[in-house]
Amino acid sequence: MARGESEAAGRKGTGVAIWAIFGVACLFTAFLVIRATGEPDVEPYDLELREPFPGAEGTTRLLGWRGCTGTQGPAVPGAPTTGGHQARIERDLAARGYQPQGEWSEPVQLPIQQSFPDLIGGCGVIAAVTDGSAWLSSANDHPVCASDATSAGACGTEEVRIVGSGTVRLRAFLMPGLTESAPSATGMPSEALLAHAEAEVMLGVSGWTASAAIVEETLTPVSGDHTLSPPTQPGSGCVPWVAVGLGVGSARASWLGRHVAFSSAGNRFVVAAIACAGSGMFGTRVTQITASDDGRGGTVWWRPYDATTAGPATTPAAITPTIASARITSGTGVVLPPTVDDVFDD
Repeated sequence: MARGESEAAGRKGTGVAIWAIFGVACLFTAFLVIRATGEPDVEPYDLELREPFPGAEGTTRLLGWRGCTGTQGPAVPGAPTTGGHQARIERDLAARGYQPQGEWSEPVQLPIQQSFPDLIGGCGVIAAVTDGSAWLSSANDHPVCASDATSAGACGTEEVRIVGSGTVRLRAFLMPGLTESAPSATGMPSEALLAHAEAEVMLGVSGWTASAAIVEETLTPVSGDHTLSPPTQPGSGCVPWVAVGLGVGSARASWLGRHVAFSSAGNRFVVAAIACAGSGMFGTRVTQITASDDGRGGTVWWRPYDATTAGPATTPAAITPTIASARITSGTGVVLPPTVDDVFDD
């Protein structure tokens, strides 16, 4: 082949290659446009693993034992952070529906075991924040989640127990809608009662409405974990539940094997669970909660919610808990609230 012919063939080959690359690029661009504007491909297993209805996880993600959610650090010896502790616990308790009483006290020496006049006639918590190098270890016999600030629940003349070293400042916070007779009326201890009241406020800001029924579950002592799920499934759709446990803790919630929530508090927990009708390729459509037991057993109080009432957000102060009128019933006898459509059924 002559030199001129060789150069012409080379130029022709290069042009063909460029046009081929350009054509592939155009086809790929067209594919992306069709992919973006067309109906998305959703595999059945992807749909099954999603949250069962819009807001099922977003609405409940802030639930947890008071003082045991968010970022909380240990007290720094000698640091003048008492005011910061006070502001933090005030924000947390306000978000849970509590109303402050009086002012913060002067320093009080730990340990503390006494009743408080501000709680007589009602139910609430006594908040404690450390001074200087002081530290906290337990509140009402439960280990604290932060050594610089905690709260202990009580109704009426019940004594509050706060243990640690050094001095703390105290302040009472009342929960609206509760009287000191609420524990005996509902059959729940004060701490469980208040935890359910807090959950009612936190879910109520999104419009969810709590049921008047409570299902009590007694856990036999084991050295290990309990696997828990809502007491009953609806015949159709989905029902959210709130589980409050005492005696067991470090609870982990999963939806068909997918982690959705964790309650880090020791020997107590507050976690949401969803129960939907039927089952799929990943099993029964219910949230499973795994809670650790140190061999002493515990009790879980389940309360179902109506999520069909979800609406524009309101403020915690606008919600008065109704837990005082709730009554314990059996799991088989509980009347479930209206159900939310399960996305898996669409």
